[in-house]
Amino acid sequence: GGGGGGGGGTAAEEQLKRLTLLLKDLVDLDVDLKLLLLQRILSTAEKQGLSVVDAFSVMDIDGDGALTEGELVKALERLGVYDLAGDENQRTEFFQVREIMQRVDANADNRVDLHEFLAIMGYSYSTHLQMKLSHILRRAEKGGMSLLAAFDTWDHDGDLSISVKELQEGLQTLGIFRGMSAGDVACLCRSVDNDNDGVISSQEFLNFVGYKGSPEQYRMSRLLLRVQDQGLSLESLFRDWDSDGDLTVTGQELMEGIKKVFNETKDKDKDKDK
Repeated sequence: GGGGGGGGGTAAEEQLKRLTLLLKDLVDLDVDLKLLLLQRILSTAEKQGLSVVDAFSVMDIDGDGALTEGELVKALERLGVYDLAGDENQRTEFFQVREIMQRVDANADNRVDLHEFLAIMGYSYSTHLQMKLSHILRRAEKGGMSLLAAFDTWDHDGDLSISVKELQEGLQTLGIFRGMSAGDVACLCRSVDNDNDGVISSQEFLNFVGYKGSPEQYRMSRLLLRVQDQGLSLESLFRDWDSDGDLTVTGQELMEGIKKVFNETKDKDKDKDK
């Protein structure tokens, strides 16, 4: 979300600093061109792994989820763009920042919140939610978490679907989406809900993260990966499951084989915990 002020010397701040130094020699640009340049800086930062929200957090010094005019000037000064020591030209730069603030501040409250900051790039907060959540889930899966286990955790009532309310509660448990509104979550749900039934199925959840197979195929692939991690080859597993040796695995043999592997895996996990 928009909170979490940027501490000095962070990797994000150093990355943003290198990019924003481009502004130093462009004092004479009008506001429209400066906004275009800011878009270019943020776009380049994104390609290098620094999200627009990360950039916002660097500038949001007090972590209250919005940028004041003075806070933006201090942030830019800290990044090396402005040095407001006192001469007239530097004060002029300050008023150019004010003009930028006025252009971006859609609700005219003299603050730029995360939604307004994202709008500089033509993003909505729901777009940010989609990108960030997909990234989090992919990273968690690489770390060993099952996507379907995450789905089950958010499916509080166990009806095999995630409602808008459950999605919002799940996002809140992550603690990183401070700027989201109920409308943002509803928009995210609609973008994932391919059949437009108002909820997210396990299939839609997997598709959102980029997995195109069925939930059953996903469970099987996770199981086979665990078997391989334990040093067994898929060929030996197939031979073990093909109990009658006819070089095919029937549905019954498959079910018995999966049950056997599951029990063996569970027993090994228990041994590790002892």
